[in-house]
Amino acid sequence: LPKKKNISIDQIRAVGDFMNKQAQLSGYRCVVIANAEQMSESAANALLKVLEEPGEQSLFVLVSHSAGSLKPTIKSRCQMIRFVVPPSAQALQWLAPLVNSSEQAQTLLNLSGGAPVAAKEAQQWRWLDQREVIAKQLLALRLRQAEELMVANTWQSVPPLDLLLWLYNWTLDCLKLSQGLVIVNQDLAP
Repeated sequence: LPKKKNISIDQIRAVGDFMNKQAQLSGYRCVVIANAEQMSESAANALLKVLEEPGEQSLFVLVSHSAGSLKPTIKSRCQMIRFVVPPSAQALQWLAPLVNSSEQAQTLLNLSGGAPVAAKEAQQWRWLDQREVIAKQLLALRLRQAEELMVANTWQSVPPLDLLLWLYNWTLDCLKLSQGLVIVNQDLAP
């Protein structure tokens, strides 16, 4: 079955209604559509109609982690602005004071692909602590020092995407170690 899209045609029609109204203070009207790639087909077609005749002083901001998923006709009516990961030194300089440790900041940046905001969010969720517990449990399973069902029960509380990301990165690190390459999870090397 096709995955259900989260942005419905009714929501986009409401955007169109909003954009047709006069701004209260004769200023700009602005709409932000987060996760724009999650529009249903009918919602994308409705947005296309709104974009064709947006009205004066109308701004649309479509945010997408997967711009390739947007209809080409929508993209052709938009100005694309790409946000890239900042240089490592700049990200570290910004993040270190927020997490109170340069070492922890570097670890978080390594694990988040250099994305400082994602690294900050991970620190706020106590992501490193949870990740370390999972890594220790995985090692205990390998050494046959833990019950599989108990560990599986613990892992159910971990967001699935985080768990898959950790397992994926640990697998890559094992391959890198066998090749003598630098690993991402330096803090778990011991």
